Amino acid sequence: MISPFQDPTKRTRSGSGGPSLSAQLKTKDPSNPKHYTQQDPQPIDVIEDWKLNFHLGCALKYVGRYTRKNGREDLEKALWYLARADVVEKRYKPSHNTDEELDNVDYDPSLVSSNWNLPTSLRNVVDAIYVGNPLEAFDYLKLFLESSVGRELK
Repeated sequence: MISPFQDPTKRTRSGSGGPSLSAQLKTKDPSNPKHYTQQDPQPIDVIEDWKLNFHLGCALKYVGRYTRKNGREDLEKALWYLARADVVEKRYKPSHNTDEELDNVDYDPSLVSSNWNLPTSLRNVVDAIYVGNPLEAFDYLKLFLESSVGRELK
């Protein structure tokens, strides 16, 4: 185990004689994987700008990366998070932003959807996430997955 006072980049994997952690980080940056860095803007920037809660942020992340990573599996994960967001919202305060907050964002949802090359039906999902409506986003995503395009995804 690495001590919190020890520089983790100076350690090698115990007993393996393998490359040091710093060498591993140079070849693969865990905080900037390709399926996110190829997107402009990156999902984390949009999530923070829109002040999304955990569940809506995860859903947006999976919708945004589905063509670059796990296809249908990512969209099914987004669906799961949207369902959870709806359940959580009923128990806690709403996740949606106020009208004033929505007017002061850096990333317009239509621009995000366009930059991420999302089909129209998934752009509706992003719009619903943006305004904090997980049930509407869930319905749009479910329709997409049940469509001929969605059924063909692997």
